[in-house]
Amino acid sequence: MRLGCSGCLLVVLLSVGVTAGTAWLGRAVVARPDIPDPTWTASNAASAQQKLAQIARPRPSGPREVVISEAEVNALLNRHLGELAGLPLAGVSVQLLGENRVQLAARVPVLALAAETPLAAILDAVPGGWGRQAVWLRLGGRLAVEERLPPGTRRDIRFEVDGFAIGRVPLPGFVHRLVLSPRALGLLQSPTPAGLQSIQVESGRLVIQLRG
Repeated sequence: MRLGCSGCLLVVLLSVGVTAGTAWLGRAVVARPDIPDPTWTASNAASAQQKLAQIARPRPSGPREVVISEAEVNALLNRHLGELAGLPLAGVSVQLLGENRVQLAARVPVLALAAETPLAAILDAVPGGWGRQAVWLRLGGRLAVEERLPPGTRRDIRFEVDGFAIGRVPLPGFVHRLVLSPRALGLLQSPTPAGLQSIQVESGRLVIQLRG
């Protein structure tokens, strides 16, 4: 799959950064987007892990609510997202915007994105070592849980991406499917825990409703 998309990835990356012919666009590709620095602590990571354990262990005590703060989400993803995605990510930043919308940004070396394709050798040969530079990837979209499935069917939670940018250069939303590896794309959809009833993205927090 990655080999089949290498030509598309070549067009995307080189068109916006290498053969653009304008210095300002090249700078925009590697520039940091307008995102806040995530603030989180080790205690945020510990409390987030405890809350995930609560979600994973259904209790017969009736419905309950688990609230995970934006700082806790950032703590978890900064510690684990790179490993899960198989990419050397840095500076992971998550914004919980409300109305079920999320913005995710992270910095990754260009060569790491193309590591499984013949494009890696091409980028490595580009003058100036452009392929070794790190770029910011920014994804925006809606968090949604599948509804109206047959009884007993495990539902999926999906990050429905409708906005994508490399650095400060906005691109069509579908381009993330050409840039990210199948492993990374797989993280955009995963089964929900058995007891999860709903999940809402409010400003600065996730609100998760669990069945009893």
